[in-house]
Amino acid sequence: MTTVDYDTDRRERWTRYAHRLVDLENSFPTRLPRQRSRASLKEKLLLELDLARRDHLLACGELTRLGPRHWRWRITELESSEE
Repeated sequence: MTTVDYDTDRRERWTRYAHRLVDLENSFPTRLPRQRSRASLKEKLLLELDLARRDHLLACGELTRLGPRHWRWRITELESSEE
């Protein structure tokens, strides 16, 4: 009779499953476009909210602009857990 360490077996199965899932997601060439376009008012509001969030992150120092299309995002949850 053999002994089985279920915790190790479960971890190994989860790792294999996660790798298969990532491979499956990466096999699709691109994300499918939205079927229906957004209303112009909704699009405008979402853009304003995104810009306000970006400005807030820049002001508090959590987001730093390094150059055109290059940003550095300081994640505070990870920094506090490493201490």
